[in-house]
Order: sequence, then C-alpha cells, then structure tokens
Amino acid sequence: MKHEQKPTILYNNPQRTAFKLMVESYLILMKVKQVIGSKEAGNSEGIKKMIQHTSQPLKIFADGEKDLQKKIELGFNGLSSRGGHFYPEAISQQF
Repeated sequence: MKHEQKPTILYNNPQRTAFKLMVESYLILMKVKQVIGSKEAGNSEGIKKMIQHTSQPLKIFADGEKDLQKKIELGFNGLSSRGGHFYPEAISQQF
C-alpha cells in the first residue's frame, strides 16, 4: 500500500491528546523507517536523548515560538506554528 511508504512525523502534545510519548517509546518507533521525526510539545528536554540515540537525521519541530532559541539549542530544527507561516523570514533567521 502506498500510504505505508509515506514519511511520518510523530505528534507529542499531551495537553491536546492526553497522551505523552515517552523518549523510550519514541526510540522504539524510530526503528520504523517511515518515522522521520516529531512535533514536540511535551518533552523538550528529551530531544537531546532522542538525537543521541538515533543514527538517522531527525526533523524535530517546535510547537511554537515561545522559548524558540532554547529549543533550537536543545536540537529542534523546525517550527510548526502560525508565526512561522506569517513571518517565515524572521523565523528562519533564528535557525
């Protein structure tokens, strides 16, 4: 099936989904080749561990502009927010 080949970004936002994806679970899911990253709103501090324990490049999207510089320092390399769409040049300069 074609949909099985599509790249997948995991969505970790416990406040919206009532489910928290733990780092250990994420590392297991990263073994599936279609999983290429995460939009992370629940465990910013776990990003370093995710990056250290995976050999493939990851897309790690921040959930908003709040504390964006700190998130970039932790390893975030993308942004998924309205601000990023409205001010793409300003946001891209931060990366």
